[in-house]
Amino acid sequence: MLAPLRFAHFEVLSRSDGSALMLGHGAMGVTYKALDQNLLSLAVIKVPAPEMQAVPAARQRFLQEAQMMARLRHPHVASVFFFGDSPSGAFYAMEFCDGPTLQDYITESGVMSWEDTFRLAMQAASALQALEAHDLVHRDLKPSNIILASDSAGHAHLKLIDFGVAREGLPSDQGGLTGSGFIGTPAYASPEQLLEASQLDGRSDLYALGAVMWFCLTGRPPFEGTQFQVMFDHVNTEPDWSKLPEMPAAALLVMKRMLAKFVEERPASPAILLAELQRILGGTLTGSVLLRGASKPDIAVLGGYEPIAEVGADSYGKVWRAKDQLTSRIVALRVLAPEFCNKSALVLRAQRLTSFLRQLEHPHLLRIWHFEQSGSDCRIATEWVDGPHLLSWLKERKTIPLEDAAPLLASVAEAMDYAYWVASAEVQAGLYATSGGQPGHAAAWEADAVNAATHSFYRATRTTLERSYVRPRHHGYMTFQDKAAQRLTAGLQYREVPSTILADIERLYAESF
Repeated sequence: MLAPLRFAHFEVLSRSDGSALMLGHGAMGVTYKALDQNLLSLAVIKVPAPEMQAVPAARQRFLQEAQMMARLRHPHVASVFFFGDSPSGAFYAMEFCDGPTLQDYITESGVMSWEDTFRLAMQAASALQALEAHDLVHRDLKPSNIILASDSAGHAHLKLIDFGVAREGLPSDQGGLTGSGFIGTPAYASPEQLLEASQLDGRSDLYALGAVMWFCLTGRPPFEGTQFQVMFDHVNTEPDWSKLPEMPAAALLVMKRMLAKFVEERPASPAILLAELQRILGGTLTGSVLLRGASKPDIAVLGGYEPIAEVGADSYGKVWRAKDQLTSRIVALRVLAPEFCNKSALVLRAQRLTSFLRQLEHPHLLRIWHFEQSGSDCRIATEWVDGPHLLSWLKERKTIPLEDAAPLLASVAEAMDYAYWVASAEVQAGLYATSGGQPGHAAAWEADAVNAATHSFYRATRTTLERSYVRPRHHGYMTFQDKAAQRLTAGLQYREVPSTILADIERLYAESF
């Protein structure tokens, strides 16, 4: 059996024959499904193509790709959270989105109605708004670069992936992620991209989105044939509109505008397209699409818990609202991914970490109730809390006054202080209880909890500050943001007490204004 492929603390999962579990392979790189052994969760690892690893300019472009995706914090864009080096070369890690690509979904489940197609396009247009805000053009928007995750009710949650050929909308490609020349997929590329125009903007991606919508409606791209014929038709030939299903005249007009040969005839921006789609769909603000074949609960997998409703999935596995049949307590039950449960070392680590975390009892900390394993299935039961995540709330609000954000961060700091001090005490006890001054296994697990507390505070505070603003705006705000980010980074590096970090940030705020 081949040794698993590793990138820092990420272990690539293996197929039954021992080969690495590859999710995708293209000219720009390879993606793998992997386990984050620090966070005990699934992730996607991307590495450049082997021939690019030794080219400094290619490595720089790969780093720029990772940095760009890390900046794009949007619910419909897959987020990057780690960049590093390994003996195999540079790589980055991004969130694992559990669901089929749009290409696979249409191939297996059939075409969509025009209403569902337009609802899905609303989610994509929302993602393109985020790109436009950073002056970015995706350049490879196609069905296989769109993941359809699902929520608790089986509704599609679109995730845009693969920014390997994205570029900044500049007159030349200086500062872009790729060299000159056509790069992309001809079946979904805009005429100006195929003609290698010196400057592209977001309207090129809107054309590609129109071609993706055509695929959703017909199961095929607008033009087919040899590569040359497809490229020629995109530039010169009007699509056969009779192939589209019946739809309102206003909906057909939007399709024609999106697939217009000249950029001036298309919607001027993703925001304008989004408004048009909303108007055609009767003013709906969300693009809710019910996926066919949504998963149903497997009672055996839930063990001693009675399922109430599936409430979503994350990088750890599916999450259920369930009832503990022994205590009648309502819990959030996370059914861990099989890739996790098949590794005994990770299961043991989760058991020991859960045992320690059960000791933490604080009004601002989520209670950990139970970890259990039966056969090949693993489950973690935690306190059930009604309400949105902080990140979801921030995304919905877009921005918030810093004065409103401060009390939220104070609560986070209070909880993390508690976790920090309890975990630190346990670490010290573990150190003194071992021989030769070497920490034992228990101390290592509690040290993980210290790191988790500090990292959690860092992420919550950094995200909140990024989305907050001062009312009225002051000229010193950007300086404050920079100083606050530096203070957070230093606090994380030296594992300082969260409330101390927050107090310093409040002092910086007072000094800045």
